[in-house]
Amino acid sequence: MGLTVKLLDVEKKIPSAGYKEKFTENSIKVQDFIGIPYRGGYHGKNGLDCAYFLGYFMLKNNIIKKIEKIEYSNDWHLYKNNGQIMIKNFNYHLNNFLCKGVDVVKTNDIGYGDIIFFSMVESGLINHCAIKINDSYILHSIEKSGVCISSLGRFKDKIIGAYKIWVSLV
Repeated sequence: MGLTVKLLDVEKKIPSAGYKEKFTENSIKVQDFIGIPYRGGYHGKNGLDCAYFLGYFMLKNNIIKKIEKIEYSNDWHLYKNNGQIMIKNFNYHLNNFLCKGVDVVKTNDIGYGDIIFFSMVESGLINHCAIKINDSYILHSIEKSGVCISSLGRFKDKIIGAYKIWVSLV
């Protein structure tokens, strides 16, 4: 892809002993999210776009303590100059509201529960995100279906980066 972005403010290494991956196969309760309608720029049971789905997912799984609404237009993802809003939002929540004993680390080995960022446009702009829920599927929010399960294969060539969630064993 054409655009390279630094997804987290600080490069981190995989946590040392005393940490484990937060999610394993079948540990994500997809039924808690399926069917929430798509609603651009909103969060909560009334509707979620993909960015707020990610925040809601992290909140419900004790990765972050709260979600703060960040204002942006419904068509933000179409414009290159506003294109880093999703990453700024992600960084902001990790830097300010990360739960104690949780770490989020960039990964090339995408596994269960990992956060995946995509570019669906030619410019390479990051404009979509999802959670990997098993070997072949992702959980995400899209306009036509709301929060749903889709084949990762459809999006594989659009992946820009991914993050693994680690939790302290202590």
